[in-house]
Amino acid sequence: MILLAMLVRYIMIGRQLHGSLRAMFFGAAVGVAGCLFREIEFDQDGPYGWLDWMFRVPGRICAVMVGLPVVFFAIKGTLRCPGALPRMAFMTCWGRLGCLGMVFLLVAAGVDQRVFNKNGSLGWEESIETLGYLLLAVSSFIPTDLVKSCE
Repeated sequence: MILLAMLVRYIMIGRQLHGSLRAMFFGAAVGVAGCLFREIEFDQDGPYGWLDWMFRVPGRICAVMVGLPVVFFAIKGTLRCPGALPRMAFMTCWGRLGCLGMVFLLVAAGVDQRVFNKNGSLGWEESIETLGYLLLAVSSFIPTDLVKSCE
């Protein structure tokens, strides 16, 4: 639900903006959609095993095929107005919460890949990841007026 709320919010903000920030928010929406496909799981041997396969194989292929042009558009927008993203990410409390959420997601990925602990995650990976997603979800409710002032 957290990722779905973020996806809807990023699309809503992106539709209200113009220019480079619009591209950045649609790029963020594609990133959230990728996380959403990664988090959805069904029992492969259960009655909905076909859904697990659909989300993992064709769903990810479709997400990549749709996402690549959007991400290219977001990178182009970021290069066109290089100061907008740092102003929004570091000069607002909303942006700092989002950056902190990204740090927690990177730490969770490191725990999951056994970079920090060779014995496994010991249950911390999901907690850290959830905290990262929550911080990102909170940061996605940045007021649109504040976003427009960063451009």
